[in-house]
Amino acid sequence: MSVTLSAQYDRQDLSQLIEISRSVLTQHFNNDPLSLPEPAIYSEKLLKPAGCFVTLEVDHHLQGCIGAISSVLPLIHEVHNKTLSAAFQDRRFQPLVYEQLAKLSIEVSVLSSPEKLEVHSEQGCLDFLEENKVGVILSCQRYRSVFLPQVWEKLPIPFDFIVALKKKGGMDEHDWPDDMRVDVFTVDSAQEDFQ
Repeated sequence: MSVTLSAQYDRQDLSQLIEISRSVLTQHFNNDPLSLPEPAIYSEKLLKPAGCFVTLEVDHHLQGCIGAISSVLPLIHEVHNKTLSAAFQDRRFQPLVYEQLAKLSIEVSVLSSPEKLEVHSEQGCLDFLEENKVGVILSCQRYRSVFLPQVWEKLPIPFDFIVALKKKGGMDEHDWPDDMRVDVFTVDSAQEDFQ
C-alpha cells in the first residue's frame, strides 16, 4: 500500500509560474493581446508537461480554482491557460473583475504523477490517509473527483475528506463500489499576492 511521491519544483520555479499567472491577468485587464509565455526564458523542467491547478482567492475567499491532473502541454502554457479558466470560467463564481485585483492572491500547485493506491475497501483508504495527507483522486464508472492536499486544512479527518470528495464527484457518500479506484499525489505549491 506504499507509494513513492516526491517534490520536484522549488520556490523559484513556483514563483516563475505565479508570475505567468500575474502576467496573463495583467494583459487581460489592460486589454493587451494575450500571449503565451516565451519558452526560451524558462528552465527545461518548466517546459515539460505536468498537471497543475491555479487557485485564485480574493480577500482570503475562493474566487476560482481550475486545473488538470495531467497535461500534454508545457507546464508554462498549462499555467497560463488554467489562470484564465480560474479567473473567468469557474462556473461556481462570477468572473474576476478589475476591482478585485487589490485583494487577489494566486496559488499555483504542480502535481506529481498520480499513483494508484492498492486498497480494496474504504477503510483501507481511510487507514492510509490517516498517515498520509496527500491529494486524492476517486474514480468509478463515469464518476471522478479530485481534492488537492490543501483541502486537508479544511477537512482534517479522513472520513470527512472522503465523504466530501464523493459528494463533489456526484457519488453516493455511503457507497464504496467494487470498481472504486484511488490514486494519490502530492503537489508543490506556492501562493503570492497579485500586487
